[in-house]
Amino acid sequence: MLTVFGLIGCNYSKKKESMEKPISKLINTIQANPDCGIFEILNSDNDNPIEWEIKPTTLQLIPNGEGNYLTKAYRIEKNGLYKSAYINVSTPERIIDFVIYDLKKPSYSYTYNSINIEVIPAVASDCFGSYEVYYSRNNPDLSIEVLKQGLEISKEKNVIAEDLGYILRDEDRPKEALKYFLISEEYGASSEFILGEIERIYRILGSNEKADEYKLKMDEIKTAGNKT
Repeated sequence: MLTVFGLIGCNYSKKKESMEKPISKLINTIQANPDCGIFEILNSDNDNPIEWEIKPTTLQLIPNGEGNYLTKAYRIEKNGLYKSAYINVSTPERIIDFVIYDLKKPSYSYTYNSINIEVIPAVASDCFGSYEVYYSRNNPDLSIEVLKQGLEISKEKNVIAEDLGYILRDEDRPKEALKYFLISEEYGASSEFILGEIERIYRILGSNEKADEYKLKMDEIKTAGNKT
């Protein structure tokens, strides 16, 4: 069983001693709220993210809607080993620009500059976006565990289930992928493409009757769309 962050929101009564020399408001806020998985970014005008202003939240998942957040994350090396970090996540597009790491000697970099290191959020998202944000090829089990934890506490479930379905599909685990695509359908799939994924997996598994059922569903949606 992978050990990932147990995010229960902020515990405001639990405070760490401040560092001897204040580094920045952002680092001090993180250090003072170690249980927070998601901070709201109040001011990101500075090109140096360590100088941003943030405030703690009680959020356990990246919410569905427009926002700008700093979340716990994992920096994952090629060998699969990972360390904690923080990243900014802009919604609804799930755009990630920066990763902040090594809080004792704070450093940051652009996420796309890391050739040998992957970065994924340590908290799942109820806001729709590319599943690639969560997909670590270096440690796919970590990606899956983060999303499974999020799925358990999510009320909406469809987006996180889709993230899981796509990652498991790419990992060539079709039976597991099908399980989560079906959960997404149950809670309201983001698009008809999920029905196409379900059809494709049923055919891979040799369940052509079920595959035909989902092909018919897809055709009905397309026909209805052409009439509008």
